Amino acid sequence: MEAPSARILAFVKRFVVVAALVLLASCNRGDDPTVDTADASTSSSSSTSSSVAETTSPSTAFVPGALPAARPASATRAYLAAVRVAAHDGFDRVVFEFEDAVPGYRVDITTRPVTEDGSGDAVEVKGEVLYEVRFENAATARFQGERVVPVYQGERRITTRGEVVEEAVRTGDFEGVVTWVIGARPRPEGVRVTTLASPFRVVVDLGSPR
Repeated sequence: MEAPSARILAFVKRFVVVAALVLLASCNRGDDPTVDTADASTSSSSSTSSSVAETTSPSTAFVPGALPAARPASATRAYLAAVRVAAHDGFDRVVFEFEDAVPGYRVDITTRPVTEDGSGDAVEVKGEVLYEVRFENAATARFQGERVVPVYQGERRITTRGEVVEEAVRTGDFEGVVTWVIGARPRPEGVRVTTLASPFRVVVDLGSPR
């Protein structure tokens, strides 16, 4: 007859072997190519990348582009959804966010008097230097049957405390053209215009005076 101590020792050995196999299977499961974790990480990464691109300074110094900065009108109508202004190290950033597409645009220096598209009424804009941002094949509201449904529900005038931008004012939404004027403090260090996707954005950076 097998001694009790021998049976106990054999049981312990079998338990250790089984535990090791379970642990090994658990470790390997994390590397199993059939376990798909890409969707969650990609979604998070895309969202983070979009936010970083909009809210942080570039790794290089601010480099202004030539004016006028322009892009042809898009075939798909773009609907303005939001406008944001924020101060960054070396520049202020104005972000125009759209639904459906990036519109055509033209950014250039303009002069007073500033007038509203369509009505021709005078519009006051604070700032010593004025930049007109004109979007083509764009609108701030959609037609749903006979109803007009606003897409942009923000302010027409956005006043800031940035180093460069004093305020951004909507001066038009007429016949597929949406216009804003950005009023800047004296001697801005030029303008840089870029576009981003997911969501669709036109980004206007105004460099801080040196």
